[in-house]
Amino acid sequence: MRTYSKKYAFILVALYIALQRTLPRLFTQKTMGREILLRLGLGLIAFCFVYLIVGMRVFSYFGKGTGCSISRLLILCLPSFLLCAMALSLSFGTEELVQNWLMQLLTQFILFLSVGFYEEMVYRVLINDAVLTSLNGRKHVFLYTALISAFLFGVTHIIDSSFHSDIEVISALLKIVSAGMIGTAFLFMFWKTENILGCMIIHMLFDFLPSIGSCLFEDTSVLHVEYVMDGRMGIMAISVYCLEILWASYILFRLWKNELQDADFAELRSHYSGGER
Repeated sequence: MRTYSKKYAFILVALYIALQRTLPRLFTQKTMGREILLRLGLGLIAFCFVYLIVGMRVFSYFGKGTGCSISRLLILCLPSFLLCAMALSLSFGTEELVQNWLMQLLTQFILFLSVGFYEEMVYRVLINDAVLTSLNGRKHVFLYTALISAFLFGVTHIIDSSFHSDIEVISALLKIVSAGMIGTAFLFMFWKTENILGCMIIHMLFDFLPSIGSCLFEDTSVLHVEYVMDGRMGIMAISVYCLEILWASYILFRLWKNELQDADFAELRSHYSGGER
């Protein structure tokens, strides 16, 4: 079974994508509880698929290197921190706290923690391990891995959106690029440290910080996230995505120059070439 899974690792990715698209349709009410359980469940399935590909080595992804990943990626959260500070500064003194703000804050924290686990396990670990295992003999296998992972991670953010105007199309394309570049920053650190836990924590902070203001001053009992919009909101989204692309470009350059220049890609490649791991 292990040999079969390694040889056809892409089948596991395709099967996972099918599950990812199917399972949400079984639970029609989009509540916080559903989103948390769904992401945790999909994350655990991805973990099992990775185990089929690389065996016991999957457990090492949660071991040493967490502190290094967090320290190198923490700067990625600067825009999220600024958005959080801006939202709080505009709301305090002008709006009243919602009665259940503490519960909403806790629920959002758990939600984005599950999102960090699920998305990093899929788009950084599962896809990375499947590509490196299946295409290990190719010269530019790491480039293929980065492009496939970035594209799928970007597309998953806009796959349920509608496209009825030029603004929506442009915002969707920019969201794919910005999300893909941010995801590539996580992938770079995963290559450097072979640790995914730090990436999960930073991913959670990146998503959670901008939501703090809404948790305190708005009703967030029903999850509503929209990445592709029209009109004035669409133009604002395009501006935000352009800034994200510029920021992600700086982060990627910084990580490539300071972290990956001395990374041992030959050793990393050898981990995915034959034998029990």
